[in-house]
Amino acid sequence: ALKYANAEGDFLKLIGDLENAKRDPNAVSKTGAVGLYQIEPDTARQYGRDPSKLTEPIYNQQTAQLILRKLVAKYHGDIDKVLLAYHSGEGAVDNPARFPTGPEGRGYLSRAHANPGYQKVVIEIHDATGGNPIVAGAQVGLGGAP
Repeated sequence: ALKYANAEGDFLKLIGDLENAKRDPNAVSKTGAVGLYQIEPDTARQYGRDPSKLTEPIYNQQTAQLILRKLVAKYHGDIDKVLLAYHSGEGAVDNPARFPTGPEGRGYLSRAHANPGYQKVVIEIHDATGGNPIVAGAQVGLGGAP
């Protein structure tokens, strides 16, 4: 995976914009996702994180970082696959019958592509790869530890 200066910050900002545009650390979705990066309690548990702390902004961000790092590695940095897996679960990407995805997923990707943060990540990736981004998405690497 690629590693470069602003990848993690820009990618996390994009996820935050898409998942919780109001930046409300106490937000709870209709599916039970919690906090700034809208993490479901079961997902937090899968990563060894305490769901009761998901309303703490730093803890929520660190959990989102762990999830994104795993997804970036699993999907070889394809931003669209990582976004869909983060939003809809890995099964939405791994199951050929469900991917590319239904109307909700297509709408999510449309919002992502329209977000200036998505374009910034793609441009940074383009620069980091020497001008050779992946056509279906773009490669991104997340470095560091939470």
